[in-house]
Amino acid sequence: MNANLIIPDFLKREPMTPAEKKLAKMRQQERAAKHPGSFLKIPDVRINPRRVQDATVSRRDPTARGIKKDAVTYPTTVALKTVVAGLLPDAKRALFYAIAKENGIDPTRWDHLNGGQVAMNLGNTLRGRYYKNERIVINGKEVE
Repeated sequence: MNANLIIPDFLKREPMTPAEKKLAKMRQQERAAKHPGSFLKIPDVRINPRRVQDATVSRRDPTARGIKKDAVTYPTTVALKTVVAGLLPDAKRALFYAIAKENGIDPTRWDHLNGGQVAMNLGNTLRGRYYKNERIVINGKEVE
């Protein structure tokens, strides 16, 4: 059986000497010093609390029904609600359009929707961008 597994001479590699091992380790350390990002992976998205909550609920008992989830407040939704609190519907819609333009979103795609639907769509779009680590600005203030 071992006769079939003979490695040809040109594929054989000589074992590294201690000096070669030391040199290889030094080269790796130099590469790590020059390019630290190539050895570290930093997440490029924020963690959505709803997904974390869904995962913990399903881990508890996947067959359980009627488990009430905690209310999740998203930072973008809180920021939108505080900005438009106390405004009349037409003023809210105009402000939503201004916020959409401020964030590079085309609000004309929501012209056929009512004010509540515009608020919902803008909130969903901003929340998606927020969790992709994109910059969100509402009335000149960045959402953290």
